[in-house]
Amino acid sequence: MNTSLKQKITSKLHQPPFLFGFLVVVLLVLKTIVLVNYSFEFTSNDALIYWQGATDYAQGIFHEPYFYGQNYNPMLEALLALPLIKLGVSVELALPIVSSFVGVFPFVFIAFVLFKRHYHYPAYLFLLIPITLATEYDILTSLTRGFTSGIFICSFLIYPLLQPQKKSSFYLLGLICSLGFWFNANSVVFSLPVCLYLFFLNYKSITFYIGTLLAALPTFLLMYFANNFYVVNPSYLTHALGRMDFYLELIVEAFQHLDQFFRYLTPVIWSGNWLVLPVILVIGYLIMRKNWQKGVSIILGVIFILLSLGVHKIHDDIGVLFLSSVRMFLALPLLLGLALFWLNPQPKNSRNWNWIILTLVLFVGIRKITTSSSIVEKHTQTTNFGPIAIKDINELQEGCDELQHIVAKYDVDLVVYIADWKINAAEIGLYNYGCPILEDNAQNTVMNVYERRTWVFEEEKNKVRNNVLLYNAYVPNLDEIQKNMDCKVVQENPTLLLIENNTKTLSELSEIFNFPYKRHTY
Repeated sequence: MNTSLKQKITSKLHQPPFLFGFLVVVLLVLKTIVLVNYSFEFTSNDALIYWQGATDYAQGIFHEPYFYGQNYNPMLEALLALPLIKLGVSVELALPIVSSFVGVFPFVFIAFVLFKRHYHYPAYLFLLIPITLATEYDILTSLTRGFTSGIFICSFLIYPLLQPQKKSSFYLLGLICSLGFWFNANSVVFSLPVCLYLFFLNYKSITFYIGTLLAALPTFLLMYFANNFYVVNPSYLTHALGRMDFYLELIVEAFQHLDQFFRYLTPVIWSGNWLVLPVILVIGYLIMRKNWQKGVSIILGVIFILLSLGVHKIHDDIGVLFLSSVRMFLALPLLLGLALFWLNPQPKNSRNWNWIILTLVLFVGIRKITTSSSIVEKHTQTTNFGPIAIKDINELQEGCDELQHIVAKYDVDLVVYIADWKINAAEIGLYNYGCPILEDNAQNTVMNVYERRTWVFEEEKNKVRNNVLLYNAYVPNLDEIQKNMDCKVVQENPTLLLIENNTKTLSELSEIFNFPYKRHTY
């Protein structure tokens, strides 16, 4: 290499803005690769509810306060997608872009604030951590599922963290932590140590308690009224929040397979899985020797994580990436970043450390870039996981196009998707929720069980539609029914049964054709 060129590169590398900018670019490139390889290619039955929510919000329609059909998880990504949708970006592009942004924002934002305050190496570390995490972490934090909405909000805790004894920080602490908890309780993994630190510094100040509680009050009121909506309107509740019971034996059980909870969360050493926990504990101990408030906050944060393993909901895991217990601890890398920030590493030879950072980033970055496609392929070979189903968006579009052709041919007024042992609710829900959005001439659809769009379920229940198409129908006594009704099978596998000149409500049709029509099966 030309000596002058090498000197220029070396000179640039050791300029903090250049190294910071380089790390930001690498991180965004890696997130974009996942966006292209997974998020733009696949969707899920849950993600489609966000598509529906964003479509409704763009029209000023707010059916209910949370993710449709359940009493938790406000759809932050759907709200944040509104500007893109208003600019004409389709929901199938807008939502993945926003979800990826929400997932990476905390690291970039915190790093930016630290860098502006001249905490250069802690800023580098906040960028280095997500760069060196496994591709699976990038996928999880790009899913349109609300997994990172609370963490996104809690990234603003960097402000009270840097000015822990300022009165305005007390108000910010209460507002940010309460909002983060409301949007997703997994944010507590990061927010709790910050709260503890400010508490240890200000526990003698009455202003601290008044400020944090007053700032949290609006969120508590929002939570109360949002939750009360489902008390007053129980028909809107298809899927309630899972059990939050605490059992000590669950902690003992969890310690026998910690990888289930912490896989993909250790930087660089991807097979280390739960190794990140003892690392944070050791860092907490080292910090405590210099500053007990910071060190104890970190250690108590890890203890809280371990105790949370006794909560039944934490074990809501079916052994696949898209519904694993790892989602409960997605803020753990931010906790690691906080611990490293408080450790305040100040390299004596910054030039050598800059080269180490550059080498590590290039090594890990190239590895992630070259393996991203194969990792996505590995996790998408199976598409139906029971409670959650994923599908290639192009294949979904093709299936919807084929169905739309039949709908147009027979002038179908309503498609009823019937879930059973052959096609479960998650898989058939992809068409139920996806086709009305993907098709220009929106189909009227409803699912016979687990229909999350309560307003659709209730409207169709007692409504008479002229031509009704039963998707995935199973009617052993069809010959008998045909004597009194104009109906026929228009396609096999899955069976599409067309009812023409209908005079019955959907509730009556469910009895005649022997399929359940209810919100859930339990």
